[in-house]
Amino acid sequence: MTAKKDIKDLKKRGRKTDYLPVYAGIVFSMKMRGFDNSEICKVLRISEPTLKVWGKRYPEFLSALKQTKESTLEPIVRSLFDRATKVYEYDEIKTFGQTDADGNLKVTRVEKTHKKILPDTTAMIFLAKNIDKEHFRESRWLEGNINTHTTGEVVVIQLPDNGRAVAAIAVENEKANESTAEVSAEEG
Repeated sequence: MTAKKDIKDLKKRGRKTDYLPVYAGIVFSMKMRGFDNSEICKVLRISEPTLKVWGKRYPEFLSALKQTKESTLEPIVRSLFDRATKVYEYDEIKTFGQTDADGNLKVTRVEKTHKKILPDTTAMIFLAKNIDKEHFRESRWLEGNINTHTTGEVVVIQLPDNGRAVAAIAVENEKANESTAEVSAEEG
């Protein structure tokens, strides 16, 4: 009869891994150059599920996958912030000239202009929408109880961010309050 196998021997079944520690450095380098996970899998000749297994099994591999996402975004976010907040100044030099009879270029005048590039409003809007989503999103939802004194139903209204719809609702509420006040006065 055969002897029972030890539990340690059972865990070592299956194919030996193809993972090499150098893969963490390769992944880090590829991520810094903008490669995504599917492209990394093609280079390493592995499937995406294998990539996930390696990430779970080898911490240095997982940190190479994760840290590079953050470090790749840092200069982009910094650049976007600078574009939204800073004024850039530079000197523009224009050189004007004519060709003489021999075909040589002769400089007639040089203009030097100091220029400024103001902060980009599109970058400002993008940052505002992502940093403060509550106040700067495209549309807002209001939910409340509007006194119609007959039905008492809850109304959900989608408002644009232009502020005009808020004023229209305020006018409607004032009219409703006036009619409620008139009905109360007649009853009393």
